[in-house]
Amino acid sequence: MGNNTSFPQLFPPDLITESAAVIFPFDNLTIRAGEVAVVNMTISFPSTVDSKRIPIISGYINIESSKNESFHLPYGGVACNMKEVKITDFDQYPPEISIFESKLGSNQIQFEWRMLMGSSIVRLDILGSGTQIEAVGVNILGSIPNYPSYFMSRNSLISPASSYSVRWNGALSNGAELPDGDYNILYRALKIFGDPNNNDDYENYTSPVIRIVNGPFIIINSTTSTTTTTTSAMNRSQHPVTSSAELFIFLIVALFCQVELA
Repeated sequence: MGNNTSFPQLFPPDLITESAAVIFPFDNLTIRAGEVAVVNMTISFPSTVDSKRIPIISGYINIESSKNESFHLPYGGVACNMKEVKITDFDQYPPEISIFESKLGSNQIQFEWRMLMGSSIVRLDILGSGTQIEAVGVNILGSIPNYPSYFMSRNSLISPASSYSVRWNGALSNGAELPDGDYNILYRALKIFGDPNNNDDYENYTSPVIRIVNGPFIIINSTTSTTTTTTSAMNRSQHPVTSSAELFIFLIVALFCQVELA
């Protein structure tokens, strides 16, 4: 990671002059012909290493024999717990929802987030009242279509930085459309080396309340969410995916109006 930022370090990376210390349990080891010995050693990282920056330590161990033979044993690794590495950019670009209205009049909820690191599983589930199903330790109504998504890469951080964006029309992945009521989007991204069946191994974010009343979407401010979103409303009378028949009728009406005006 870069210094004093949650963004990954761009090439070339920073280098430190201090070396790691390799500690052996003994000074000499005798191995006779045909024998095998297991040696446990400890690698101590320099005190100047900041684990939040995901530092990489590498080097080699020099082994000399009584016959003046020399062998190099390379080693390398990450000097931090990768499971604690931040996946989602909650600091500089926290997840948020907003209202999206297309030119054809269809209206949707737009959910955006930025990923600093890749995740093998990203879930977008819907919370609310109704028939519940269990998904990784949480009762949900269902998932946003095309989710869970697998092996999502981190976003590009080269200016302008990119982000993920999903538009939701109130339908679930099984095709069911939600009735009027209050709902939340539950975002979950599996941590590196995380257990996909353990909810504690996911980063999570719960959106402000999304209220559906006679079709329109309304985003309600919520103190339980990390994102503050202003209240707004939209007309959800049309399905966001316009069918070919609906589009054909729309074009015919538009053409007729143009002829009448002419």
